[in-house]
Amino acid sequence: MLVSKFGGSERYEWTHIYPSIIPEAEYFKSHPEYFALINGKRDPFDLCLGNPELQQVFAQKLIAKAKAIPYQSSFSAEPSDGRGYFCECLLCKALDEPKNTRISGQGSNRVAAFNSILARMVAKEAPWVRVQWLAYSTHTAAPTNVKRLEPNTIIMPAPINAWNDWTKKLLDSSSSNNSLFLKTAREWAALEPSCLMAYEYYEGYGWPGPLPVTRTVADRMRNYRALGIKGIYNETVTSWGPAGLDLYMTAKLMWNPDLDVDKELDLYYMNYYGPGARPMKAYHERLMNALETHKYRIQSGGRGLFLVFTPALVKELGNYMSQAQALVKGQPLYERRLKGVWAGYEFSRRVSEILVLKKKHGIVTNTPAGGSYYQSAEANDAYRALIRWMRTVNTDDAVFDMARKFKDDAAKNIFIQRGENPGASFFSYLAEDLLRNNQMYPNVREEVQLKDF
Repeated sequence: MLVSKFGGSERYEWTHIYPSIIPEAEYFKSHPEYFALINGKRDPFDLCLGNPELQQVFAQKLIAKAKAIPYQSSFSAEPSDGRGYFCECLLCKALDEPKNTRISGQGSNRVAAFNSILARMVAKEAPWVRVQWLAYSTHTAAPTNVKRLEPNTIIMPAPINAWNDWTKKLLDSSSSNNSLFLKTAREWAALEPSCLMAYEYYEGYGWPGPLPVTRTVADRMRNYRALGIKGIYNETVTSWGPAGLDLYMTAKLMWNPDLDVDKELDLYYMNYYGPGARPMKAYHERLMNALETHKYRIQSGGRGLFLVFTPALVKELGNYMSQAQALVKGQPLYERRLKGVWAGYEFSRRVSEILVLKKKHGIVTNTPAGGSYYQSAEANDAYRALIRWMRTVNTDDAVFDMARKFKDDAAKNIFIQRGENPGASFFSYLAEDLLRNNQMYPNVREEVQLKDF
């Protein structure tokens, strides 16, 4: 979009970078000391951030990248996913002091200290570039061992899991999740990085069905400005069909957070659905209302959305869908577009049926945290059927392709109760949340959650 509007663009890097900067195959045999000391042995699982030689090698790799790609604005120093805190050597432990007691801050001091060293080295040889990392995982909280970050750093707080609830406004003090994100972002902003950005998840890594988040996105973007957040990266893994409206509106809101959302939505309904606009407006508006009035929190990636789709809501949405299908019949352009939205609806309908089966046939099983779930062979079978069905609509058409293809057959791997891998990674959260209720709501009793099913 920047290219078309301004004739150019800026490029940033924020990926988990450790394996590509310090590859195990290149360094582990010759320099095991670059890697984490875990239980008395060097382990390629993580890096030894306190090692001065590693710091030098890492910085030189970033500098070389900066010189090779001079048009890129930043380069990542982000740890591997869930890493950056596992080395037990004295040098690394020294980076942790003083101890950070903030929520998910156990790795923050170490990562900030290491990245600050990198930033100072990079500034000497590549002063035009910035070092970037996420506020995420064990380094989500702001560090307590620095009063100010280096002037060539970019921080990206990630509103994921306990730092996000799509059912509530960002400034709604009744939301402990959103309040925690606000606190975290403000604490990072107080350290004065060169730029504060947000790493968003307005997509369905935990839910490849409908994502009725347009008004949630508008609320976030308008309030982010007051936090000093100057940019947003939105991770997307799903296809256009089930979440097309919300991905489109996210892009529009990134251009203009003050957009007249209702007016833009009406334009979308009219232009995208043509003769099916009226029932599809009712479909989408009902979904957005269901999200806003939902009793339980819904987290990033759509985790928790499965509980929104009660049999009553599914029936109502199905009526709107049938009306729209009748109105666009014989018009290939609109039929094709509607097929993508239908795929998301059908996915949700099947998920709703799984929950009905759990309640009808399941045995109440307590969780360690004091909650419960219905253990049901019938529901597990229906989940496997759901995965197989998803493959039938996976046709490489971006309008209704519901999920990326996988090398193995995920449906053969869905044996949650045995503790096996739940299949393709794209569905791992959904399987855990839907079948076992042990991550999203571990202290909630499913007999209560499923009263409307």
